[in-house]
Amino acid sequence: GGTGKKINVNTAPLELLIALGLPEADAVELAQQRLSFPITSENLSTISFGDDQIKNLLKVTSDEFSVIVRIKFGSSTRWLRAVVGTSSGSLRRRSSLRWLELY
Repeated sequence: GGTGKKINVNTAPLELLIALGLPEADAVELAQQRLSFPITSENLSTISFGDDQIKNLLKVTSDEFSVIVRIKFGSSTRWLRAVVGTSSGSLRRRSSLRWLELY
């Protein structure tokens, strides 16, 4: 089985949408549409992917985000990659650092 991770159709790069089987013209249209209005679960059910099983890999919200930062010190460059997770509590949404990598 898989890890249970799904791809957020509202934040996925255009190239990923095409790689999943969405025709390029439809992927471009979807990418343009989501700039104005997020794709909802109802919208997602109307999008035609090459294989209906692909829809099982997609979602419309995220609770985990990757952050990549370039750090320059004089002539030296380093990269920092972090994964930040969010969860909704009873009073407010909380963020936490899931992991951090410096390279």
